[in-house]
Amino acid sequence: MAKADSKVPVKAKNPTKHKIVVAQGRALGSPVVPFKVLHTETAVDAAAAAKVMTDGNFPDEINKAFQAVDESGNPLGYVIQLTTKDGYSGGIVMVVGVSLEGVVNGFSVTAHQETSGLGTKAFDPEYADQYKGIPAADVSGVATISGATMTSTAVKNAINAAVAYTNSLGGAQ
Repeated sequence: MAKADSKVPVKAKNPTKHKIVVAQGRALGSPVVPFKVLHTETAVDAAAAAKVMTDGNFPDEINKAFQAVDESGNPLGYVIQLTTKDGYSGGIVMVVGVSLEGVVNGFSVTAHQETSGLGTKAFDPEYADQYKGIPAADVSGVATISGATMTSTAVKNAINAAVAYTNSLGGAQ
């Protein structure tokens, strides 16, 4: 395990773990996140997660949840890893950061099969940055991308699903 020094970014020996940690950092609005900030993985209650997804009509699956804390251990929010099933070319695995106040800090895509140059526009900073710092209630107002409507709608729905799951964990109501 990496040293829990808040000034040293994680350089995991496992490339997949490193990719997820970097994606979590991006979801929290930081390109590199110290391990200490994301050290608490919250067990996903599969039945509770499925209920939240069913109640919200989300075709998504919650994979993992991490509680983000500051250096003193105070909760800041959650980073939710989920797979959305309604992308144009299949599932999209993403991580979404949501503060305890219900503000979306951002998202990052860790795996997808979307069409390069079309569906992947929904992952470009020009589109993705619209979600940074946006209150959860305003997510629905982000426009979809012409030519990438299914993918950008899948991203928007996944962000809404992450917010709903965060709320079920005790985030903003």
